[in-house]
Amino acid sequence: MQTYQAIKAQLMKDFAELQQLPTQGRMAQAERAFKEELIGQHCYEAERSLDLPDLLLLQETLGLDERAWRAFKCKLTHSL
Repeated sequence: MQTYQAIKAQLMKDFAELQQLPTQGRMAQAERAFKEELIGQHCYEAERSLDLPDLLLLQETLGLDERAWRAFKCKLTHSL
């Protein structure tokens, strides 16, 4: 199980990398889809590792509401 700080650092890194990716072109779309799936995986891992107050704090820190959080998780399940 990962700590709150480790999970937060990983997700912040993921979001920073996602923002740096190009938005146009097939390769860019594939790279963005892969990164979004990875974020979804990290969201699932956060839910397994953190208690509810820490999970809610993480979502707030990342600026994600419940809908956005679920959307990233959904990207992972659609790729399976």
